[in-house]
Amino acid sequence: MTPPPPADPSLATFREKVRPVLTDADTGLRMLGSASGTDAQQIVDQLRQDAERLSDSVAPSSIADDWSTRSAAYLNALSRLQDAYQTNSGVQAARDAAASAEQALKQLVGL
Repeated sequence: MTPPPPADPSLATFREKVRPVLTDADTGLRMLGSASGTDAQQIVDQLRQDAERLSDSVAPSSIADDWSTRSAAYLNALSRLQDAYQTNSGVQAARDAAASAEQALKQLVGL
């Protein structure tokens, strides 16, 4: 017997669930402004782990499609940021893109 699908959370409940992770993302992205090398890559790794958890979160049906699209865009931006740090090329543009993608998630849930 399979368990029933998870209940559709309210937007307010979902917002409070993802708020800590998105707040941590703000902090991590700010920290990257003064980080480099291994330190920066560790921060990006943590941001990616958090972003994967965000993308796995069950969003309210009213925003589920947008959440899926925007969380995938954020993960992709973090991958490009990781690549930028590894090659030491285009870091600022990649960091700006990741911050913009993270802000799009916050905007969607009303943060």
